[in-house]
Amino acid sequence: AVPEYPVVVRPRFAGAAHEPTTYFKLTTYNVLLDGLEEQMENSRKTPWSKRLLLVADKINECEADILCLQEINHSMFEQLKPRITCRRYVCFIGKTGEYGEEDAKSPMNNAIFFDPNVFQLLPISVKHDDGNGNVWECTFPDIAEPALIEPQCSSWRCVTCLLEHIVTGKAVCVQAVHLPSGEEQSDEDVRETVLGDELKLFGSGVKSDVHVVCGDFNSTKDLGYQNKVQPLMRKKKFANAVANPFPTYNDWT
Repeated sequence: AVPEYPVVVRPRFAGAAHEPTTYFKLTTYNVLLDGLEEQMENSRKTPWSKRLLLVADKINECEADILCLQEINHSMFEQLKPRITCRRYVCFIGKTGEYGEEDAKSPMNNAIFFDPNVFQLLPISVKHDDGNGNVWECTFPDIAEPALIEPQCSSWRCVTCLLEHIVTGKAVCVQAVHLPSGEEQSDEDVRETVLGDELKLFGSGVKSDVHVVCGDFNSTKDLGYQNKVQPLMRKKKFANAVANPFPTYNDWT
């Protein structure tokens, strides 16, 4: 099943009647990289050629204002785009990301789709401090990625865009993440570090009224390691968009 996360954005000033409440619907979906199904158990060994139409149908059912996809490469992206017909989306896929297999033709990354009747795209400016006293600002016309700012982050699967909600004029920063996998404490420690750096880069580094982080966090509570992703999100003052999260491999949304 594809989770759907309606996000209610309340006015910054509770008593300001002239600032209407903003409502938009966001769906995030890990579509499973073409070829990775070979690593799944038998019941899930369905190749992308057979999953493509099923994935498109499920996305069309959601009719989200914003759609974020994980584990998608450029070939999958181009095949999927014309089959998503519920909205006339504007869409982007990350230019960097993780290649995974040595013979992969394009990297695995995230993609963001948005409805231009609900949002308009804004240039995204990221103010970055390298920790050595050097601060600079990078501006992108559409999407920003860690590797475009810090080359050593080339394998990070994180795509961010800045959208303006047409009705209210609110600036919404949408950050689609796919944290490193692994079920050991050391893997969770890496996830905490990567997510913390991504939140710093696109949270405090980008001016917006609303900051949404969604995707595949690859983190859970019941595999014997200390969960650090959820406490980090709470420390950064993020609220879970789902009041009663359903049990998945990742139980933070």
